[in-house]
Amino acid sequence: MYMKEKRKNLSKEEIVKQQKQIEETKRLNQFTKEVFYPTLLKNQKNVEDAQLLCSVLEMAIQQAFINVQNTTTISQLDLGTIDEKYKEFKEVLSIFNDQTVKDTIYHLSSMKTAINTAVINEMRDRQLESLKTLDRLSKEE
Repeated sequence: MYMKEKRKNLSKEEIVKQQKQIEETKRLNQFTKEVFYPTLLKNQKNVEDAQLLCSVLEMAIQQAFINVQNTTTISQLDLGTIDEKYKEFKEVLSIFNDQTVKDTIYHLSSMKTAINTAVINEMRDRQLESLKTLDRLSKEE
């Protein structure tokens, strides 16, 4: 039998902490929705490239800066490991210039998770015959 847990009375400090966490989540989600996702859409046409871009930028940022990510902004980093020919990387990265390293990594990681979740959900309902790979295989036979 399921036992209902007693409600824990929160202290004022715990309530304030929870409210701050909610506001922080709202702030991060607003940036993702209004700035990051539209910029990603403008620069990437397919899911794989978007995921790759997020992964490459996330790894480059983490590689370049690990210890002081809570106070340093992206514009303060030297991300020389990003090849000059990847204009779209630089454009997407530029929207994070005033974001902390920690927040930027959060946004990149969250976007990858959101894309993966969407792909999984879409594939769950998709008919096997609708896959382009199978169309190509049947034409080759």
